[in-house]
This record gives sequence, structure tokens and C-alpha cells, in this order.
Amino acid sequence: MSTLTVPDVLIALRDFISIWISQIIYFNHIYPDDAFSKKLYLDLVVYQCRAPELNEYIERFAIDMITVLVEKDGGGKVYDVLVLLYDETNLHVRQRYIANFSQFPGLKGQYSSLDFLLNPNLLKDTQSAKINIPNFTRGVVNTNLRSLMFFHIEELKRTEAPQPNDFFFKLLLNVDGENDLNKFSFQWGMSA
Repeated sequence: MSTLTVPDVLIALRDFISIWISQIIYFNHIYPDDAFSKKLYLDLVVYQCRAPELNEYIERFAIDMITVLVEKDGGGKVYDVLVLLYDETNLHVRQRYIANFSQFPGLKGQYSSLDFLLNPNLLKDTQSAKINIPNFTRGVVNTNLRSLMFFHIEELKRTEAPQPNDFFFKLLLNVDGENDLNKFSFQWGMSA
């Protein structure tokens, strides 16, 4: 098995966050069910929107979140990723989904660019990015992400929203108060 690298982990995290958000949107029927298609992710059946714009929006959010996450010395810049579902008729929040990242290590200075998150082929130096932790392998990462996704999907199925509804969603980052997010060039809005 090949050596696990930091970019491998960040790409896996990008994919996980994107799919995690997509499942919330699907199981809460934000869009019609036929706007989604089934696909396999870590041997689990998941749903991905057929609209490229929504997929790009979600992936861009995940990439920007990772950029903020790794940009601080010592890590912990992003406390949480939040997906808020709200009723458009009265603007009340109906459901919150939270993924906590406060213990993520900082990687500031490790990379001059995180462009490989947009295109993994742009990754040039993988030697300096090797992770040398015993028993921390690609298989372990995939197993843990698969378990998290499995339980996420099961909980979404258990609490599935009624159809039709007037729900919509917002993607938010709960970040360290010392940080100025204006220095980042986000390409996603506060809601889709």
C-alpha cells in the first residue's frame, strides 16, 4: 500500500464534506428526488445532485473550508461546518447539522497552494508531505470516513423530512474570532 500523504487526507476530507452536505440536501428533500442520482462512495450508496452548479457550489465550499482550516498555525481555525435547514415561509431554522473540526492540526506554511484540491494532478511534491504515523494508512482513513458517512446516512433516513416542504439550506463556517475571513477569496455565497 502506498504511503499516505497530507494531500491524500485533504482530498479525502474535501470529498467527505461534499458528500456529507449532499446527503443532507437529498434526505431533507430540498430539491426533487429525481434531481439526484445514486453513486458509490467508499462502498456506500450516496446521492449526488445532477445539477453541476450545485455540485460545484458544495465542492467549492468544502475547498474553501479546508483552506481556512489549514491556514492557521496550530490549527483549530474552523470550529464547525454547519448546514442549517430553514423554512422559507417563516425563515425559522428547522434543523442543524454540525461537523466539528476544532482539533484539526494547522498546516500553515506546508503548502504554497492548495490548488491540488481543485485538480489533484497539480500536486507536485508528495515526498515532503508523507505522513509517518504507525498504522495511519489510506485504509484506516477510508474505514473511518465510511463509518462516519454510514451513521450520517442512517440518521438522515431516520429523521427524513416530509415531502413536499418549504425547506432551504445555508452553509456556514463557525471560525475562531481572531480570524479575518475577508482575506480569503471565497467563491461561494452564504446560501445556495
